Amino acid sequence: GNLAMAGALGFYAAKLDLPSEQEQWFPDDHMVQKFIFASDDYLQSDASAYPTLNLVWGAQDSIRRPKYIRWLPDENRGEAKFDQSFDLADPAAFRAVLDACAALQAKSCEAKGCMPLGKLVQPGSVICPVAEFEAWHVERYNVSASTLGAGSAAFYSRLVDFRATTTPQLDPYRSWGEMIGVIDGTFRYLVVESAMTLGFEEANPIKADVLRVLDEYMETIERPPAAAKVFQVSSVWVWFVTQGALLEGMLVG
Repeated sequence: GNLAMAGALGFYAAKLDLPSEQEQWFPDDHMVQKFIFASDDYLQSDASAYPTLNLVWGAQDSIRRPKYIRWLPDENRGEAKFDQSFDLADPAAFRAVLDACAALQAKSCEAKGCMPLGKLVQPGSVICPVAEFEAWHVERYNVSASTLGAGSAAFYSRLVDFRATTTPQLDPYRSWGEMIGVIDGTFRYLVVESAMTLGFEEANPIKADVLRVLDEYMETIERPPAAAKVFQVSSVWVWFVTQGALLEGMLVG
């Protein structure tokens, strides 16, 4: 009897999953629940309602931190490592980033977390430094920046000039400082920024479906030798991993 009971409990425990939607702790007419409903409907900026998705070239997706202690997360966070082979001036690399920007904006997504828009990112939300640099360069020099050639000093001098004298069209009150990474006068990395259609508070199963679509998109990005390493970063995946670990801990101890 006890063995059968243990087997049955183990079977049903293995079928447990995280909620597919946010829990509702109060009835619809409860004042707290009414406040939650009102908060969901309250007008807010896209930056507040949806997580930012960043594509990063030029940096490694791992950090060297030998002295890091997980129980002291704010100390000894480590040093970023950069991709020494990244050369945005290389025509193939330049084109790969431009194409990635266009493909990201156009990427369809049938997952529940992307509805009702059916897109991976919000329409018109992609901030692509390379696209704006190219338009600026053509207007100023009457030629594509990609014609300057791999390793071109003129390319990087003009990129730094563009970074210092212009702002993103979608957010003119920001600078390019965090997206066009210049460290000690040397260009190191590039970030393409967008706003996802996935909500911050969606449950893990919904996020997992969107992550699969994102992974599919990442596989389509061209990776020439001068831009071979690119990865995606979003704060939404931090809690996604944490929730998964909580579930695993409950099942296996």
